Amino acid sequence: MQEEGLRHMAGAQVGPWYAPNITSDPVAGIGSWSKDEIVAYLATGRAEGKAQAGGSMAEAVSHSFAKLAPADLGAIATYIKEVPPVGGPARFGQGAPENLSAGFRGLDAPADPTSTTAGAQIYLANCASCHGYNDQGTRDQYYPSLFNNSVTAGKATGNMIAAVLNGVDRKTEAGHVFMPPFGTQPNAYTTLSDDEIAALATYVVAQYDDAGHRVTAAEVATIRAGGPRSRIVGVVRGLMAAGTVLAVIVAVALAMLQRRRDAMRAA
Repeated sequence: MQEEGLRHMAGAQVGPWYAPNITSDPVAGIGSWSKDEIVAYLATGRAEGKAQAGGSMAEAVSHSFAKLAPADLGAIATYIKEVPPVGGPARFGQGAPENLSAGFRGLDAPADPTSTTAGAQIYLANCASCHGYNDQGTRDQYYPSLFNNSVTAGKATGNMIAAVLNGVDRKTEAGHVFMPPFGTQPNAYTTLSDDEIAALATYVVAQYDDAGHRVTAAEVATIRAGGPRSRIVGVVRGLMAAGTVLAVIVAVALAMLQRRRDAMRAA
């Protein structure tokens, strides 16, 4: 959890969720977002046609940002717009420079999602009833479209996987925002395996970013387990093991020394 000064607000993995780059970079960050869009996202957890909050960010919106005065939200948005840009890959589908005016790849619905691929079949069986057979969502976007969406338009599929596994459940002034989990929770709509979620995520990425990208079951398993394990944990465990070995060596040495002293006294 050490901060990297040169990557201030440029994003990092936090448990199963990836906190995205929110610097003013228009490709890697949210430089293409307007101040009003940032305010709306903080206040409601949703930026029209761009993103919706899930996981720990949804909790932050519900329990903190949504309770702030409009002037305070405006001040935060002004500050974020002034954060120096930090470049990098378009992790959440902001797209190539020619698409910056729109802000996303995948501006239109797929021509036909009813293909026979495993991912499409899983989508139609578990997702289409809410998000629509062609991913368009509901008219009021209570169930958002999966195109023009920051979570589904890029190759960084961790947050999409986390949303499928954990769902979304938060209360807002506009109503109850809910998406059922598909993990192993007691209230899960149905439980999808790592292979099934990988196929589903691969299908979505193929629609809106890269038809050649493949999400693996191992990636899903990592998110299901709570996210990538910190290297710090391994280092600490290694140091603890080394410390235990050192303590044993010291104890044996002291015992041998004491035995030698006792022998010398007896002589």
